[in-house]
Amino acid sequence: MLFIAVSLLLSSAPTALPQEGELHYRPAVVRAGQTAVLRPFYDKKTAVLLKLEEATPLKVVAENTPWVRVLVAGGMSAWVHQDFIKLEGRQATVTASKLRARSLPSTAAGSHVLGLFPRGSELTVIGQQDEWLRVLGGDKIGVWVHKDQVHILAAEDAKWTRSWKESAQTRHTALLAEAKKLEQEGTPPQSENSGAGAGRIIPPDPVGGNEAGKEPAAGSGEGVAGTGEALPAAADAAQAATGAAGGAAAGADAGAVAKTAAPQWTREEILREKPSAAVQGAWKAMEAHAASVTARLDAFDPQQILAFERVFSFVLLRNQNPDLLEQARRGLTKVDALRRFHRSALEARHNRDALSEQAPPNAAQAAAAASAAARPGESYTWIGILSYRPHQNQEYPFVSLRGDRQQRVHCFDGRYYLKDYVGREIALRGSWRASGKKGQERVLAIEELRVLPRPKRTP
Repeated sequence: MLFIAVSLLLSSAPTALPQEGELHYRPAVVRAGQTAVLRPFYDKKTAVLLKLEEATPLKVVAENTPWVRVLVAGGMSAWVHQDFIKLEGRQATVTASKLRARSLPSTAAGSHVLGLFPRGSELTVIGQQDEWLRVLGGDKIGVWVHKDQVHILAAEDAKWTRSWKESAQTRHTALLAEAKKLEQEGTPPQSENSGAGAGRIIPPDPVGGNEAGKEPAAGSGEGVAGTGEALPAAADAAQAATGAAGGAAAGADAGAVAKTAAPQWTREEILREKPSAAVQGAWKAMEAHAASVTARLDAFDPQQILAFERVFSFVLLRNQNPDLLEQARRGLTKVDALRRFHRSALEARHNRDALSEQAPPNAAQAAAAASAAARPGESYTWIGILSYRPHQNQEYPFVSLRGDRQQRVHCFDGRYYLKDYVGREIALRGSWRASGKKGQERVLAIEELRVLPRPKRTP
């Protein structure tokens, strides 16, 4: 009985789709009288990628009741960023250690990660939009379907094997024929969401639609050696460092960007190739900024604070050097301390002004609030200790804590079983999504997770 109970408990945990090596699967077919609706992850609110008729063969590779993750005969198409691809005609080879396959040509919240292509993967290109390539990756892209729509077989038999091979050939041939036809016809009309200057668009799988194919921000590529995730938006970091100089004091829009050269330590190539120089540059700038804020409270620049935070968080997410990790940790601690100092000083000044019946609107406070506002789809890196708090929010029960700050987080695609990480310091990267009945809350949709090594003990 104990063995059965343990087995059931283990089988209930969501498991991620294997990305390399042999795939272990259970043969299945679309249930009689049903249409299988395939989605990027187990949530009915997500876009429909494909619909399959009854008796279509599938391979079940993961389960998160009441959903199962399946492979489709002939494969699913997906979008990858061209910066991490070596092209030879229609054949593409992945050059990043792991490259994300997405449901849309964008890094926005609506573009979900369907899987990872390891370095050396051979892909067939069937379309392009701006800097994104639509590819066929064989039957390695996993999608989610409600378990009620699938009948899982006890074992693989000759009938199922024959059906799988025939379906794979039919689907692969149809997708290649579609790509060739559109290529011969020339550039088709742009989709209404493609924006000016969009390249040739080949529609995604039926029903899914080709929505909001937004161009990624500079430096927001989809693969980095050893990581499979891009740098934090370098353009954003550069803007954050140089953007609102004096804006807080003047009451300027927190998103305003001064047209000045970005500091070296915010640049993509420095973060990627010389992380030590980036950390040292951020430390030097942060100490100067702290001195300015101590002397004059309105010198506090929320955008520059975000730039410091991005650099230190990026290093903690990516780097392996223990000394550099410790510097980034201490830098992040100082950033948080500067935030707390500024907030406490603002409150003290507000109380003082209230007593003297002079409480004008505080521009610096407004700028700080604006910079902290959640922007759906914005990519973000966060460092903190994971905590499980279902009493606060049953739908999204996990929060990551750092000092007096916390961020609500959730793994929508089931790649990470978050209960395994409770109580551990982790680096997270993902994008913001609106949550709550009125969309007034936010949750960080996890795309990448790293457990951080323990900090060095001070003597």
